[in-house]
Amino acid sequence: ENSELQTYRYTDALTGISNNEAFNLALAESLERADRGEVPHPAVLFIDLDRFKEANDTRGHDEGDRILSEIASEFAKIINLRSDMTPEGVELLEMIARKSGDEFVAFIYPINYQNENGRRDTTKSAEEIISGFTERIEKLVAEVATRHGAPFVGVSVGHVIHKPGESLERVRQRSDVDMYRVKNSKKSGRIKQLLGRIFNNSTR
Repeated sequence: ENSELQTYRYTDALTGISNNEAFNLALAESLERADRGEVPHPAVLFIDLDRFKEANDTRGHDEGDRILSEIASEFAKIINLRSDMTPEGVELLEMIARKSGDEFVAFIYPINYQNENGRRDTTKSAEEIISGFTERIEKLVAEVATRHGAPFVGVSVGHVIHKPGESLERVRQRSDVDMYRVKNSKKSGRIKQLLGRIFNNSTR
């Protein structure tokens, strides 16, 4: 295949970032390298926008597409194909891609972390590094959604770290499950808040 056809095949038509097929190819290579001991085991993230359908319904599908495209562009600035080197001189590539609809997938190396000053931060644990990425994703979504008049749009991020010998299908399945755990936890929290307000009003 020539380069133009490959670019078309592996690029999401709406957002211009990598698509799910490109992501699977890159992740498969990453997992193989990790199992050979060449690179650390990556963290796999499943990112799902919350209440995006509401934005489509209230702002219109064209505006919804613009929100998606801008969010994808912002995501790509912090993750997509970000290349770095380990202290041993091994190149690490990270990627974010649009899975479908309002869902995105990513993989990052938790030890491969650049702080805001562009320097490697070796003092953080893998969970702290992943949490930092999640917070940046949440902030970006909130900023873009608010700019487009849809401040209610949020994001749920599930993450798992690849286990030695684990298949691509299995690690992606586990990240999916973790995302739904996060999303359900948010829903439970909102229900508790609502019930609390109802109870407080009834006792006044």
